[in-house]
Order: sequence, then C-alpha cells, then structure tokens
Amino acid sequence: MARPTLTDLEVEIVREKVCDAARCLFSKHGLEGVGLRTIGSEVGLTGAALYRYFPAGREEIVAAVRTRAFRELADLSEEAALSSGDAARTVSGGGRGLCHLCPKRRGVVPACCSA
Repeated sequence: MARPTLTDLEVEIVREKVCDAARCLFSKHGLEGVGLRTIGSEVGLTGAALYRYFPAGREEIVAAVRTRAFRELADLSEEAALSSGDAARTVSGGGRGLCHLCPKRRGVVPACCSA
C-alpha cells in the first residue's frame, strides 16, 4: 500500500515538530546522545520514518535545528538594534537564552556558552 501524499504544509508542520523535539533532546543529552529513534519516538514516528521529512537523516535535523537557533539569535540582534534600550544587554541575554542548546558545550550553539 502506498503512503499517502502529504502537502508541503503538512511536511513543514512535521519538520517543525521534529526540530522542536530534537532541540529539546539535544539540550538534555547533547548532540552525541540523541539518535533518530529517540527523536522519532518524541513525535510519534519511527527513526526510519524521519527520512521522509529529512532525507539526509540525523545530520539534516541537526542542521535544521542549528539554522533555527541562529535565526532566533539574528532576530534578537535585529530587535536589539531597533530598540531604544541597551542593545548589548538584549543580544547577550538572548545568546544566553540559546545556551540550553549546548549544555556542557556539547550542543548546537557552543559559542553562546563562552560568555
């Protein structure tokens, strides 16, 4: 039996859920401690089913999580630049906010933990 065809929106929704789950897992266990099965089980999929949404597998998920994290930091930087407050404090606070991605310097955004 053939798999049902998913719309682009449905694929994007699943990809977002996977990235959210992976980010949380990476934060708790580090990049090395999380595999496809673990990520899949968090969102109700098998590790193999994740290839439908991330054809390059785990490395593509890691790249997507990193991209989202850096986008968030860029958004904070832009917000800080446009605000009338202390831009350095806003960006610094945002960077520390992303440090949950790199406990013990093993995670997704190691540079943010150096402060």
